[in-house]
Amino acid sequence: MKTLFPLGRLLATPGALTAMSEANANPLLFLMRHSAGDLGELDTHDMKANAEALRLGSRILSAYVLSTGS
Repeated sequence: MKTLFPLGRLLATPGALTAMSEANANPLLFLMRHSAGDLGELDTHDMKANAEALRLGSRILSAYVLSTGS
């Protein structure tokens, strides 16, 4: 899979980690999607902020819906 940008410091909230555990989801899948530019379910504001972040080399946000609906 081709990456759109290099991964730097990776962060996940405790709630996201718990939700992935409860959904039996593999975090690596989401990291792969994130680095390839599939950033999941974002609103227009976050998509615009990510476009600017790509230009500046700053924080890029992603959000995914799990099989549990979380």
